[in-house]
Amino acid sequence: GANVSSLDMRTTVICYGPPEWMRSMAALADMARFYGLPVWGYGGATDAKTLDAQAGLEAALSIYTSFLSRNTLVHDVGYLEMGYTSSMEMIVLVDEIIAMVRYIVDGVPVTETSLALDAIDRAQPGSGFLADDHTLENWRHAQFIPRFLNRQRFQGWDAAGRPELFDRLNQAARKILAEHEVPPLPEGAEEEIARVLKERDRHHAEGGKG
Repeated sequence: GANVSSLDMRTTVICYGPPEWMRSMAALADMARFYGLPVWGYGGATDAKTLDAQAGLEAALSIYTSFLSRNTLVHDVGYLEMGYTSSMEMIVLVDEIIAMVRYIVDGVPVTETSLALDAIDRAQPGSGFLADDHTLENWRHAQFIPRFLNRQRFQGWDAAGRPELFDRLNQAARKILAEHEVPPLPEGAEEEIARVLKERDRHHAEGGKG
Protein backbone atom coordinates (compact mmCIF):
# COMPACT_ATOMS: atom_id res chain seq x y z
CA GLY A 1 0.00 0.00 0.00
CA ALA A 2 0.88 3.66 -0.16
CA ASN A 3 1.37 6.28 2.51
CA VAL A 4 0.29 9.82 1.68
CA SER A 5 0.72 12.03 4.73
CA SER A 6 1.43 15.75 4.82
CA LEU A 7 4.60 17.73 5.38
CA ASP A 8 3.94 20.51 7.87
CA MET A 9 5.50 23.48 6.10
CA ARG A 10 6.08 25.28 9.40
CA THR A 11 8.10 22.50 11.02
CA THR A 12 9.10 20.23 8.06
CA VAL A 13 7.63 17.31 10.03
CA ILE A 14 5.82 14.41 8.37
CA CYS A 15 2.60 14.36 10.39
CA TYR A 16 0.83 11.27 11.78
CA GLY A 17 -2.42 12.92 12.82
CA PRO A 18 -3.57 15.12 9.91
CA PRO A 19 -6.92 14.76 8.14
CA GLU A 20 -5.01 14.70 4.82
CA TRP A 21 -3.57 11.30 5.66
CA MET A 22 -6.95 9.98 6.74
CA ARG A 23 -8.62 11.21 3.57
CA SER A 24 -5.91 9.83 1.29
CA MET A 25 -6.06 6.49 3.11
CA ALA A 26 -9.74 6.20 2.21
CA ALA A 27 -9.01 7.06 -1.44
CA LEU A 28 -6.19 4.51 -1.64
CA ALA A 29 -8.44 1.85 -0.12
CA ASP A 30 -10.98 2.47 -2.89
CA MET A 31 -8.23 2.15 -5.50
CA ALA A 32 -7.02 -1.12 -3.97
CA ARG A 33 -10.50 -2.61 -4.04
CA PHE A 34 -10.86 -1.56 -7.68
CA TYR A 35 -7.73 -3.56 -8.53
CA GLY A 36 -8.63 -6.43 -6.21
CA LEU A 37 -5.64 -5.89 -3.93
CA PRO A 38 -5.17 -5.90 -0.16
CA VAL A 39 -4.44 -2.46 1.22
CA TRP A 40 -2.31 -1.03 4.02
CA GLY A 41 -3.73 1.63 6.32
CA TYR A 42 -2.94 3.30 9.60
CA GLY A 43 -4.74 4.13 12.83
CA GLY A 44 -4.19 4.94 16.48
CA ALA A 45 -1.23 7.28 16.02
CA THR A 46 -0.69 10.94 16.88
CA ASP A 47 1.66 13.88 16.61
CA ALA A 48 1.23 14.57 20.34
CA LYS A 49 4.29 14.10 22.53
CA THR A 50 2.36 12.61 25.44
CA LEU A 51 -0.96 10.95 26.05
CA ASP A 52 -3.18 14.02 26.09
CA ALA A 53 -6.37 15.28 24.45
CA GLN A 54 -4.61 15.70 21.10
CA ALA A 55 -3.45 12.09 21.22
CA GLY A 56 -6.96 10.81 21.88
CA LEU A 57 -8.49 13.03 19.19
CA GLU A 58 -6.08 12.06 16.42
CA ALA A 59 -6.04 8.38 17.36
CA ALA A 60 -9.84 8.15 17.39
CA LEU A 61 -10.26 9.90 14.04
CA SER A 62 -7.63 7.77 12.32
CA ILE A 63 -9.08 4.54 13.72
CA TYR A 64 -12.58 5.50 12.66
CA THR A 65 -11.36 6.38 9.17
CA SER A 66 -9.47 3.11 8.89
CA PHE A 67 -12.56 1.12 9.87
CA LEU A 68 -14.75 2.99 7.39
CA SER A 69 -12.11 2.57 4.67
CA ARG A 70 -12.03 -1.22 5.35
CA ASN A 71 -8.26 -1.52 5.23
CA THR A 72 -6.75 -4.99 5.20
CA LEU A 73 -3.81 -4.27 7.50
CA VAL A 74 -3.66 -1.39 9.99
CA HIS A 75 -0.35 -0.09 11.29
CA ASP A 76 1.01 2.55 13.75
CA VAL A 77 -1.21 1.73 16.73
CA GLY A 78 0.20 3.41 19.85
CA TYR A 79 2.67 5.78 18.16
CA LEU A 80 3.31 9.23 19.62
CA GLU A 81 5.39 12.10 18.22
CA MET A 82 4.96 11.33 14.52
CA GLY A 83 6.08 7.74 15.01
CA TYR A 84 9.27 8.56 16.91
CA THR A 85 7.87 7.39 20.26
CA SER A 86 5.83 4.37 21.31
CA SER A 87 3.71 4.38 24.46
CA MET A 88 2.39 1.37 26.33
CA GLU A 89 -0.37 3.51 27.84
CA MET A 90 -1.31 4.75 24.38
CA ILE A 91 -1.58 1.17 23.12
CA VAL A 92 -3.99 0.35 25.96
CA LEU A 93 -6.07 3.45 25.24
CA VAL A 94 -6.15 2.75 21.51
CA ASP A 95 -7.35 -0.79 22.21
CA GLU A 96 -10.32 0.78 23.98
CA ILE A 97 -10.94 3.17 21.06
CA ILE A 98 -10.80 0.29 18.58
CA ALA A 99 -13.39 -1.62 20.61
CA MET A 100 -15.67 1.43 20.68
CA VAL A 101 -15.38 2.05 16.93
CA ARG A 102 -15.92 -1.64 16.18
CA TYR A 103 -19.09 -1.50 18.29
CA ILE A 104 -20.35 1.42 16.18
CA VAL A 105 -19.53 0.02 12.73
CA ASP A 106 -20.94 -3.42 13.58
CA GLY A 107 -24.35 -1.76 13.45
CA VAL A 108 -27.55 -2.45 15.33
CA PRO A 109 -28.25 -6.17 15.79
CA VAL A 110 -31.76 -7.21 14.83
CA THR A 111 -32.56 -10.47 16.58
CA GLU A 112 -35.34 -11.90 18.69
CA THR A 113 -33.37 -10.93 21.79
CA SER A 114 -32.53 -7.39 20.69
CA LEU A 115 -36.09 -6.65 19.56
CA ALA A 116 -37.32 -7.65 23.03
CA LEU A 117 -40.95 -7.81 21.95
CA ASP A 118 -42.02 -9.71 25.07
CA ALA A 119 -40.37 -7.12 27.30
CA ILE A 120 -42.06 -4.31 25.37
CA ASP A 121 -45.40 -6.04 25.81
CA ARG A 122 -44.80 -6.31 29.56
CA ALA A 123 -43.83 -2.63 29.95
CA GLN A 124 -47.30 -1.26 30.58
CA PRO A 125 -47.98 2.46 31.19
CA GLY A 126 -46.53 3.44 34.53
CA SER A 127 -43.87 0.73 34.52
CA GLY A 128 -40.55 0.40 32.67
CA PHE A 129 -37.76 -1.89 31.54
CA LEU A 130 -35.26 -1.63 34.41
CA ALA A 131 -37.02 -4.20 36.57
CA ASP A 132 -37.76 -6.58 33.70
CA ASP A 133 -35.93 -9.93 33.58
CA HIS A 134 -34.96 -9.26 29.95
CA THR A 135 -32.94 -6.21 31.05
CA LEU A 136 -31.23 -8.16 33.84
CA GLU A 137 -30.28 -10.97 31.49
CA ASN A 138 -29.03 -8.87 28.57
CA TRP A 139 -27.75 -5.46 29.65
CA ARG A 140 -24.12 -6.53 30.02
CA HIS A 141 -23.74 -7.43 26.34
CA ALA A 142 -26.39 -5.06 24.97
CA GLN A 143 -24.28 -1.98 25.66
CA PHE A 144 -20.62 -1.05 25.42
CA ILE A 145 -18.93 -1.11 28.82
CA PRO A 146 -15.57 0.72 28.79
CA ARG A 147 -12.68 -0.63 30.80
CA PHE A 148 -10.85 2.64 31.40
CA LEU A 149 -13.16 5.57 30.62
CA ASN A 150 -14.78 7.11 33.70
CA ARG A 151 -18.56 7.49 33.79
CA GLN A 152 -19.00 8.50 37.41
CA ARG A 153 -20.65 11.72 38.47
CA PHE A 154 -18.28 14.40 39.70
CA GLN A 155 -18.98 13.66 43.35
CA GLY A 156 -18.06 9.99 43.00
CA TRP A 157 -14.97 10.75 40.95
CA ASP A 158 -13.90 13.39 43.49
CA ALA A 159 -14.47 11.04 46.44
CA ALA A 160 -12.34 8.39 44.71
CA GLY A 161 -9.37 10.78 44.65
CA ARG A 162 -9.95 12.14 41.13
CA PRO A 163 -8.18 9.26 39.34
CA GLU A 164 -6.69 10.25 36.00
CA LEU A 165 -7.06 8.22 32.82
CA PHE A 166 -3.29 7.97 32.36
CA ASP A 167 -2.89 6.31 35.77
CA ARG A 168 -5.47 3.64 34.91
CA LEU A 169 -3.81 3.01 31.56
CA ASN A 170 -0.38 2.78 33.19
CA GLN A 171 -1.61 0.23 35.73
CA ALA A 172 -3.25 -1.84 32.99
CA ALA A 173 -0.10 -1.79 30.83
CA ARG A 174 2.06 -2.90 33.75
CA LYS A 175 -0.37 -5.72 34.57
CA ILE A 176 -0.33 -6.94 30.96
CA LEU A 177 3.46 -6.88 30.81
CA ALA A 178 3.72 -8.78 34.09
CA GLU A 179 1.02 -11.40 33.55
CA HIS A 180 0.29 -11.89 29.85
CA GLU A 181 1.30 -15.22 28.38
CA VAL A 182 1.73 -15.32 24.62
CA PRO A 183 -0.27 -18.23 23.17
CA PRO A 184 1.77 -20.73 21.15
CA LEU A 185 1.68 -20.63 17.37
CA PRO A 186 -0.66 -23.11 15.65
CA GLU A 187 0.84 -26.47 14.78
CA GLY A 188 2.94 -26.24 11.63
CA ALA A 189 3.21 -22.45 11.71
CA GLU A 190 6.93 -22.36 12.55
CA GLU A 191 7.71 -24.74 9.71
CA GLU A 192 5.70 -22.61 7.29
CA ILE A 193 7.48 -19.44 8.45
CA ALA A 194 10.86 -21.16 7.95
CA ARG A 195 9.79 -22.22 4.45
CA VAL A 196 8.77 -18.69 3.50
CA LEU A 197 12.05 -17.24 4.82
CA LYS A 198 14.05 -19.87 2.95
CA GLU A 199 12.16 -19.05 -0.24
CA ARG A 200 12.87 -15.35 0.32
CA ASP A 201 16.59 -16.02 0.74
CA ARG A 202 16.64 -18.11 -2.42
CA HIS A 203 14.83 -15.37 -4.29
CA HIS A 204 17.35 -12.75 -3.13
CA ALA A 205 20.28 -14.99 -3.97
CA GLU A 206 19.00 -15.27 -7.52
CA GLY A 207 18.91 -11.51 -7.85
CA GLY A 208 15.25 -11.02 -7.08
CA LYS A 209 14.09 -12.31 -10.47
CA GLY A 210 10.92 -14.26 -11.04
